[in-house]
Amino acid sequence: MMADRVEFACEIDDSVPTTRDTLLVALEKTHRDVTGLWQRLGADEFFTLPADRGWSPAGNLVHLVGALTPVTMALKLPRFVPWLLFGRPSKPSRAFVELRDAYLGKLGQGATAGRFAAQRRPPPANPIAARDALVARWQPAVPKLCAALRRWDDAALDRYRLPHPILGKLSVREMLYFTVYHLRHHAEIVAARFPRAN
Repeated sequence: MMADRVEFACEIDDSVPTTRDTLLVALEKTHRDVTGLWQRLGADEFFTLPADRGWSPAGNLVHLVGALTPVTMALKLPRFVPWLLFGRPSKPSRAFVELRDAYLGKLGQGATAGRFAAQRRPPPANPIAARDALVARWQPAVPKLCAALRRWDDAALDRYRLPHPILGKLSVREMLYFTVYHLRHHAEIVAARFPRAN
């Protein structure tokens, strides 16, 4: 699901994030920017399905909440669990830009969200209530991830791995790079379809 890149709010500088603390800053800023985008969409726009096989803004938000949940859960586990399940990284973590480009390359080759894909559904009978309920599910998702990340030090982000459905096993740092970019990517898709919301 590719879209032309557009700017909404402030684009993340490709030179950051690099450390746990800059990841936290990037996640918190992205959460504010993305939340602002959802809030600028009218309730009807929120459930508008694009003409292509893409998702509505609501579908994008469902997808993002679904993608954040397993990462947050993994960061809350005792460290030996990901080590036993997924092993240790055998090479240094890639930079943010490298990870982003690898993800976009896979999308360009036809990779899909698979089990994390949002369902294309007709608008609900009460779009305002449905939008408010979905935004209420979104609001704590990134803060919960940030709270879990604060339990990790910088070095540990490179010592453990987590599985990604498209990119394979990633260091925790790489998974967090992906997460920051993924949030922006989907917001940019929505912003491109609804320029008035920018």
